[in-house]
Amino acid sequence: MATDFVTRYEQASRYFCDLVAQIGADQWSAPTPCSEWDVRALVDHVVRGNLAVVPVLDGIDLAELGRLDIARPDFDVLGHDPLTAVRRSVDVAVEAFARPGVLDTVVHHPAGDMRGRRLAGLCFNDNLVHGWDLAQAIGVDAALDPVLVEAAHAYLAPVAGSLPRRYFATAPEVGPTTDRQIQLLALLGRDPRAWKRSA
Repeated sequence: MATDFVTRYEQASRYFCDLVAQIGADQWSAPTPCSEWDVRALVDHVVRGNLAVVPVLDGIDLAELGRLDIARPDFDVLGHDPLTAVRRSVDVAVEAFARPGVLDTVVHHPAGDMRGRRLAGLCFNDNLVHGWDLAQAIGVDAALDPVLVEAAHAYLAPVAGSLPRRYFATAPEVGPTTDRQIQLLALLGRDPRAWKRSA
């Protein structure tokens, strides 16, 4: 299962990279379903998260993590070539997750101490759902890979209540539905139908 989440993380991250390649020059300041972020801020967040995988798996503590350049809001992780920055961040994270033993190692994360395998699951979910955010923001097909959606929902549903609420908006009332993508998005504080109406 752990290895599956590393694979899923890479798949979700490559999907995110493909979306970044489709961002129009005039879309970087467009709003996203993450109300506090425009498109550039959303991409910036994903890149920082990917880059943080390496020091977190290296065992850095939270105080040290907070002093790294990638934790500084004024540090530009995208530069003049955001697509290359995103791709490079995925490469280094995937390489870090592939190191022997890291999935069983306890690491320190703002969401709490956890084993590397759980970190892989969190990162997978984050990049997958932010892919949906980005697709919505730039107006392309936001249907996620159903295999990835099932894997993300199976991982997140049992633990969503134990994660700090600062990471997610309040789960919306989406009503009875068998649509797994809507169920997943709701767990992460998103209602695709409501956002479309307000976009």
